[in-house]
Amino acid sequence: MQDTRRPGTGRGNAGPARRRGRGPVASAHFTLSRRMPVPDGGNALPTGDVLLMAVPKRLLKRAVDRNTLRRVAREAWRAASGHDRPRSPALLRLARRPAGFDTLTQRARKRLWREEIDELLARDADA
Repeated sequence: MQDTRRPGTGRGNAGPARRRGRGPVASAHFTLSRRMPVPDGGNALPTGDVLLMAVPKRLLKRAVDRNTLRRVAREAWRAASGHDRPRSPALLRLARRPAGFDTLTQRARKRLWREEIDELLARDADA
């Protein structure tokens, strides 16, 4: 029997989706992607200047840490809005847990995240 399935429509995929935008910009702990899937069914996607965030629970176990990261990222996003940033949705994802995270103070964590996110947004605006 011949396999009639199309590639890319396997388990965990909602169906074929066209992609638009450019590739992700990465730093030591984060990735910023502007490649948003365009659904075939006509479902609406976020438009305009929107920051979507993914902070996996397996990387930051405590909710207070995940919420702090989201707060710092929103603050950096708003501060960077005056620059010539593309007006399209962006996905910021925590990719790796910072080394020595447990030994850092809350203030040091915020400073580390803010510096890295600011640099990532600046590189995204230049690209």
